[in-house]
Amino acid sequence: EFEILQFRGETGAYLAPAAGKASLNLMKMLREGLLVAVRGAVLKARKDEKSVRETGLRVKSNGGYREVDVEVLPVRGSGQGETCFVVLFEERTAGAPGPALRPAEPPEPVPASAADSERELGRTKQELAATREYLQSVIEQQEAANEELQSANEEVQSANEELQSINEELETSKEEIQSSNEELATVNDELQNRNLELGQSNNDFTNLLASVQIAIVMLGPDLRIRRFTPLAERMFNLLASDVGRPLTDIKLAIDLPSLDQMVLDVIDSVSPKECEARDRHGRWFSVRIRPYKTLENKIDGAVLMLVDIDALKRVERSLRESEGRFRELADSAAVQIWITTPEGVQFANRAYREFLGITEREVPGYDWTQFVHPADKEASVGLYADAMARRVRFETQFRLRRADAQYRWMKSVGVPRFTADGEFVGLVGCASDITDLKQAEEVLQRADRDKNEFLAMLAHELRNPLVPLRNVAEVMRQATLDKDQREWAQAVTGRQIDTMTRMIDELLDISRITQRKITLRRERLDALALLERAIEVCRPAIDERSQSLHVRLPDERVAIEGDPLRVEQIFSNLLHNASKFTPPGGNIWVTASVDGHAPARAPDPGTTTGGDGDGSGLAGSIHGDVVVSVRDDGAGIAPPLLSRIFDLFFQGDTSLARVSGGLGIGLTMVRRLAELHGGRVEARSPGPGQGSEFLVWLPSVPGKPPAPAQSLPSARQRTEARRILVVDDNNDAAETLAVLLRLSGHQVELADSGPAALKAAEAFEPEVILLDIGLPGMDGYQVARRLRQLPATREALLIAVSGYGREDDRRHSREAGFDHHLVKPADPDMLQELLTQARPRRRSRS
Repeated sequence: EFEILQFRGETGAYLAPAAGKASLNLMKMLREGLLVAVRGAVLKARKDEKSVRETGLRVKSNGGYREVDVEVLPVRGSGQGETCFVVLFEERTAGAPGPALRPAEPPEPVPASAADSERELGRTKQELAATREYLQSVIEQQEAANEELQSANEEVQSANEELQSINEELETSKEEIQSSNEELATVNDELQNRNLELGQSNNDFTNLLASVQIAIVMLGPDLRIRRFTPLAERMFNLLASDVGRPLTDIKLAIDLPSLDQMVLDVIDSVSPKECEARDRHGRWFSVRIRPYKTLENKIDGAVLMLVDIDALKRVERSLRESEGRFRELADSAAVQIWITTPEGVQFANRAYREFLGITEREVPGYDWTQFVHPADKEASVGLYADAMARRVRFETQFRLRRADAQYRWMKSVGVPRFTADGEFVGLVGCASDITDLKQAEEVLQRADRDKNEFLAMLAHELRNPLVPLRNVAEVMRQATLDKDQREWAQAVTGRQIDTMTRMIDELLDISRITQRKITLRRERLDALALLERAIEVCRPAIDERSQSLHVRLPDERVAIEGDPLRVEQIFSNLLHNASKFTPPGGNIWVTASVDGHAPARAPDPGTTTGGDGDGSGLAGSIHGDVVVSVRDDGAGIAPPLLSRIFDLFFQGDTSLARVSGGLGIGLTMVRRLAELHGGRVEARSPGPGQGSEFLVWLPSVPGKPPAPAQSLPSARQRTEARRILVVDDNNDAAETLAVLLRLSGHQVELADSGPAALKAAEAFEPEVILLDIGLPGMDGYQVARRLRQLPATREALLIAVSGYGREDDRRHSREAGFDHHLVKPADPDMLQELLTQARPRRRSRS
């Protein structure tokens, strides 16, 4: 340190190294901004022994700044090695210092020009350089001091040894003083405890004020400031020197003109007060005033607190805006949205209110359980209460009464709501009408049950024909059959094959019909002629069961437009169904009418139908339609089953003990085919055991129906011998067909693949080729195209014999060059009929 030897105003001073003199210390008197620069300049001048000059130093003076140049000149003293320094201060610009008063408010910042900024940067760099030099000198002094301390330490160690001996002498004196210390210990302990308690309390209080993040100001009864927290300095615009000043003398940063009066009211009334206020920047604060109480419970001032609630205010505003947007979106949503609290419903959107038929004013606290179906109330309300108690997400389904008093199935999903502190405040959720989905599920479940029952029934029905076929095969293997046994075996085999063929055809037909892949070959038809043909087809089965068939048809003929095969299939299915569900010896009535007029029919003994009482049973017919009625006195239909009697795979009796078999698809085909022809079908029955009636309406067309077609030659008549090539990879199928053809006098060759068929065709030159489609490697379509290119088979009659019988398969076979398409097992009569035709011409098609 350097002490001032001589002082001359503000222009300069003589300095000398500190020598323990009681003189003024230069460094303690330097103004702010000069300390580092002057100290660095003095040290540099002492080190370099030459003058040092620092320019452009800023000195804080009277609330402003002055620029000063400092020059340090080394001066040799009178003593040897003694050096003094002359420190000269020169003000760069003249200006009288102002009064030393603190401004009421901080001066407004004035934008600096580029030159000022550059000068400020240079000054800062100069100060940093001076500081660096000063620190370097301090380090050097420290190192020198460390060396001196090292040597002093060695001297102290030697002195310590001397003191050790002295210490032993003092030990004796210590014992003498010990007794005196014990007397003073009691008093000292009491004072020390009090001091510790007081110091601890003071420390705790000081740390509390320093660490609390609340602006707190403690005021005396006269509103003078006692203490304040660091945060209060900024909030209340305070300085450390404001302690002891009245609160009214300070311009606070918050807009609360009546603050002093509020503090006085709290002191007088000993009641806390609280209000909200904003600062000059628009931030919200909660101003809280509490009375200041001493340990004697006396009021000695007030405590003023300022809590920042601006974020809370913003959150409240955001919540209000968010709630408004939520209500707007919720009211526009199609689903039902609700919000509850532990006390009840708080919000329900427009869809929910309209569903229940309540107004928005009725929502808060309404009892939603009064709308729940009585059968679902206990479960749904219990689940809702459990979700609130356990604070977990829930999902439930129950029936809720709509405004029109209709109960609808609802799916309700809710999740718990919590505050930021984890406090449970209720549930929020939504509900949607799932009545249609429930009904669809019931339909799917019923369809699944029907499907399973159908599959079981299909397996049963397909196995039934196999039993007699296996038995017949076993009988034919074990014994030589006479004529009657052979005819019996042929009849059994033919019936069972016809049964299996009919079931397979029905399955294929219903698949095409339900997938809308069936194509009708429409033409002008005689409706009554098709009905007569269907009667002739079904008559053998009716006669076999000893049933009476009563037919009443009008004399006039009527024309319709449709597919003859499909129209005949409608009538055949109804007749077959009537015979199947009528016991042996029963009656079946078939009647037809045009424009609702039908001929009288035989009375129905002991049976009541759904007719109009005039004996016709054709009430409700549409003008211009052909109406066909098939009625029986058989098993009848229970009223609940009438609505499902035309459903796919549905059967009234699915028990193991049922009398009649079937797949449950015949009536579905009747309805679909009738609809495809623009008609409709209806079932009527008084009940079980009272018979049933099925009516079909088909639209007629103007004009007369076409003349009856000429009958084809008998399929059983002797045909001209043909050269026939049979191509099939199933050896049993090929061999049995070859045996059948050879028994009819035809010459037959076999091939089991496409290449073998082409080779055999060139060598055998067949007139007729029976070709399977599903061949390995090269399929039947490819073989047919190759056969049409060979000269030997270009004009041959090409017949497809395949298990594929869809309309697409028939179309592909025509495109490949086939003349006809038969579905396995091929009808022998149909095959013989094709063989009796004249020698086929090129590309002849049917």
